[in-house]
Order: sequence, then C-alpha cells, then structure tokens
Amino acid sequence: MKAHTNYGVSQKVYVEDGYLPTLIDLIQQLREVELPNGRSLLKSDHHSPYYKLIAKYFNHGGKEIPLDTVRNYFVGKGEAPIKGSQVPEDRKLFRIVPADHA
Repeated sequence: MKAHTNYGVSQKVYVEDGYLPTLIDLIQQLREVELPNGRSLLKSDHHSPYYKLIAKYFNHGGKEIPLDTVRNYFVGKGEAPIKGSQVPEDRKLFRIVPADHA
C-alpha cells in the first residue's frame, strides 16, 4: 500500500472554467494518434481509462469532475453520445497533428 500511495496526488491539474470540453477533445484526439509505423500511440480496449484519468487527476474551475459527467463523452465507435455530451465546435481549440505535417 505504501508504494501505491507514492503515486497519489495531493493537488489536481486545474482546467480553466468552461474548458473541460477542450481537455476532453484533446484526450479524444490522443486516442486516434498513429505512430509513423501505423500503430496507435495509445491502446485500450475500454474507454474507462480515459474518463477515469480526467476525473481523478483534473478539476474543472476548482471543482471535482464527476465521473459520470466525463464518461458521457467517451462512447464507442458507432455509438451515439448522450445528448449534450459532444464537444462543441467552439471548444475544439487545438488540433494534434504529426510534427512533419505542422
């Protein structure tokens, strides 16, 4: 247990109020990033590591991020997201691209 607590955090990363969807968009983009050899940079058979990462290590406007709130943004391919849980276009502020395309 003691070794496990070394990886706990006493302070979460602060996400500016109103920009949680921007962070979610970046995490969603990272899920799709491919290496030069065509393999995925990140691999997971489930969506839970991504939304749990956000809920555990980030806060939004100084408040905890409910797990259920962020879970709604991560759906499988072909699944329809719950109404209101799509990242609005005006919050998609960044685009992750390969360095040779920048």
